[in-house]
Amino acid sequence: NLKRVIDLVRLLAAAELAKNPGYDLPDIARVLGFASASHLSASCQRLVGVKSGSLTRLRPKAELLRALEAA
Repeated sequence: NLKRVIDLVRLLAAAELAKNPGYDLPDIARVLGFASASHLSASCQRLVGVKSGSLTRLRPKAELLRALEAA
């Protein structure tokens, strides 16, 4: 599903931004086009099964491969 792939890519971008101490969750959500920080959090939980506080621990390559295998 194309929407799921787009959401996953945005989430992986969020994981990269979360590593920068200059960005908090509302900033990341705004930059990446999520409706709100809570929407970003819900997407994080739905797509990769982790809370948004764990974004910095996501490994983009592993998450992409896992998502492709599930498709």
